[in-house]
Amino acid sequence: TPLKMHEIYDLKGSTVNRHVKIKEGGDTSSVALKDNNFHHVLLLGDSARSIFLQQLEQDVRWMENRNICDYSLLVGIHFRSEGKILGDSHWDTA
Repeated sequence: TPLKMHEIYDLKGSTVNRHVKIKEGGDTSSVALKDNNFHHVLLLGDSARSIFLQQLEQDVRWMENRNICDYSLLVGIHFRSEGKILGDSHWDTA
């Protein structure tokens, strides 16, 4: 994506040893934070949700076919300006 990621998370679905300590006012755009640092609600529109779920399903099938059970979801968050909406065309993967 051409958008700047303000926060990056490496999510595994576990809380054991899943915290990164960041100094007050520290830069969170260059460090992969972990599950216990994640305190957001992600609001995805219909197109983004559909693309996300399709990719997740493909990844799960790929790992299942190779007997891989370790998975991380790398989530980048871009905080948009108030009132600015990313349209469906932003999620075009063609």
